Amino acid sequence: MNERVTVILPMQLRRYLQQTVLEVGCDPPALLELCVGLCLLKERLISTLVLEDRGGRVKAAIQVADGARRGGGARATGEGEGRRIVLSQTALEYVMSFVLKYARDGMAEVDHVDLDVDADDPGEAFTLTLSATRSTPPVSAEEARRRLGLA
Repeated sequence: MNERVTVILPMQLRRYLQQTVLEVGCDPPALLELCVGLCLLKERLISTLVLEDRGGRVKAAIQVADGARRGGGARATGEGEGRRIVLSQTALEYVMSFVLKYARDGMAEVDHVDLDVDADDPGEAFTLTLSATRSTPPVSAEEARRRLGLA
């Protein structure tokens, strides 16, 4: 049995003055592979989902936290271009919701989602950003307030 699935996606590690961002492009040609990989991970049919850029320079090995821990976000180990990310069940469902809806509709509800990834060393914490190449146009501030019942 394969314990891991690898999905090739556009990825880039960006370092800013006060933040590091691992950008993962949810590329439509690989979107279904990503969906299947996330579902296999959720059902614990694989232990690791590896996301890798086309050149093999940037990698992220995604796993799910042991136990039934629902809350919490994500934790990382490793440094440089290779990261191991352990997601809580809630964080995994957050990522899956974005990716599965994008695959279903052919267009994401928003152009990206962010997930803060903590680390034992605060200097190794980063933001995981999943980006969509096709998304609905943003709404105005007035429309957002109306939708939220604030106007």
